[in-house]
Amino acid sequence: MLEKGKIVIVNDSIIFAKQLRAEMLKYFNEDEEDIVIMSHFNQEYIYRNNIDLLLLDVGKEWRGVSVMQEAIKIREHKHCGIEIVFITPQIDFINNLVDAKSLYFVYKAQWKKYLFRVLQTLHRKEFRDDYIYTINGNQIRIRDMIYVYAYDDIVYFHMRGNKTITVKANFDEIEKALNKRKCCRIHKWYIVNMISIKRKYSDAIILWNNIRLPISKSYQQKFKSIYKVAKMKEII
Repeated sequence: MLEKGKIVIVNDSIIFAKQLRAEMLKYFNEDEEDIVIMSHFNQEYIYRNNIDLLLLDVGKEWRGVSVMQEAIKIREHKHCGIEIVFITPQIDFINNLVDAKSLYFVYKAQWKKYLFRVLQTLHRKEFRDDYIYTINGNQIRIRDMIYVYAYDDIVYFHMRGNKTITVKANFDEIEKALNKRKCCRIHKWYIVNMISIKRKYSDAIILWNNIRLPISKSYQQKFKSIYKVAKMKEII
């Protein structure tokens, strides 16, 4: 789902923020630096960077302005695509979510339970949004993509309905864009959509259309980890 630096946690307890990040790293296929921790709300950073998910400690202030007010300002601003989650010690805080149109909240006393609800809600919403990847004027609907094959700088997107979209592009850049979207690179030449997998072996996969793709040794451990997470999320 997310590219580098697109998750931000704002909480003055660095220890608690690191606990949240560690739990999120188990759920998302992210590197540690992909989830930014801030002890104070940084308006300039939020506005200048393309943030996908923002977790805010609702009881804090930034230059005399409450985080709740800042969240409402974000909603009124052009940054309306940011998913906002409030961190709160109050279980009845759900009554205050409407104005900022937040995704949900994390109740500190049971933070693991509530964080899991947040991540599940985010996952379901992402699936409903049906992500479309645009490259060189071509729109790739991820739900319809089976796998991607590259040779030199020519990339072939194999789609449902026996359709193939061919583009000239850097395969590594495509991997960066797709590996947060239920996709995984399994070989120098292949990226697979996890929802297209029918059967898994240690060195190969069988897709729903019975195509067999190899998993090279250098990608086997990464694929195993992503496959496990995908199973947990019931993607495959």
